[in-house]
Amino acid sequence: MASWKTIPIHECDKPLVPLGFLSSYPELGGSSIYFGSDDSSPYAYGELKGALLTHFVRQEVAVLLSKAAKELPPGYIIYLFDCYRPVETQEALYNQCVKRHQGGMGFVVENVVSLPSTNPHCPSPHLTGGSFDLTLAKLPLKLWKRFRLRVRITKILGGLETKRNTKLWMLKFFLHVGIQQIIQRYSTPLEMGTKFDQVSDKTHAYYFEYNPPRNDTEEEGKRNRQMLRHICDKFSSQYIEEWWHRNCGNQMHAQESGLSIAKYGKARFSEANARWEAMRRRAYYQMLHIEWKQKLAKGIPEVLRSTDWPDPPFPSKEKFLKFITGMKYSGRPYSFDINPRITTHPCAARI
Repeated sequence: MASWKTIPIHECDKPLVPLGFLSSYPELGGSSIYFGSDDSSPYAYGELKGALLTHFVRQEVAVLLSKAAKELPPGYIIYLFDCYRPVETQEALYNQCVKRHQGGMGFVVENVVSLPSTNPHCPSPHLTGGSFDLTLAKLPLKLWKRFRLRVRITKILGGLETKRNTKLWMLKFFLHVGIQQIIQRYSTPLEMGTKFDQVSDKTHAYYFEYNPPRNDTEEEGKRNRQMLRHICDKFSSQYIEEWWHRNCGNQMHAQESGLSIAKYGKARFSEANARWEAMRRRAYYQMLHIEWKQKLAKGIPEVLRSTDWPDPPFPSKEKFLKFITGMKYSGRPYSFDINPRITTHPCAARI
């Protein structure tokens, strides 16, 4: 599929926006596989250079994904693996794939991981902010209703000034923690026939259309892939080599959709994006009760090194614990383990 690289780009300059935890789109959660954010990732922290904890996409893509999430049947949610990907991470993945499969894949390597490119005329798809990797997951209906309610409340709070009000900000923080926990600990990923990032012929988006399912698991995988495509085809195109990879607005999307131009070139990772990523990491390590400054110093992307730390009033450990144990739920003290690494999702494959 080299032809997509020749399609002209008329950049629309839409910004990258964050998804998931603490963002305006808390319903679009998941795992930051390449960062190693939780136990579903096969990668150690810092193993892949430049990997981000936050999922970023173009603003228009975020709106379309949020709309798609609302159109899912009750109990179903979108679960993201990766979105905007820095070129350093793309290069690390590409080199790892070549080394891991050398002699056995040859030219197919680029079908698995695009060649790293910052060329303004043909940037790597994930570098545009228009490519995203996802699946669908299911929640028990009662938990799904709680999930949707918390999402609505956080969106209301999102319109209020919370930075200067510690209690209000902490309420928002713990609502987001609750949403993340529901996604990570209680959702069940739908069977898709392979793991995410598995190197196999079966990862082809239409594999089960060309190769009749041989058992119930493969039949279920076929149905679920069709459901995922039905939801996402309304605003994005399918990269046929990988059932999880979707494109929107970039050259690959234009090629797959028969368009003559693309509107997303290389995305600009702004200072605001860098500050958000720094804030997310601070919150992440705060929840792990790890000294975040020490942890941030290891493997931090260069763009974050010169960035001032953000303003949200993260509580001290003492205030943190006091706030948790002081909450009331059904008349009883409400406390919970907020470790963000805990998940019920299976471990992804290594490329």
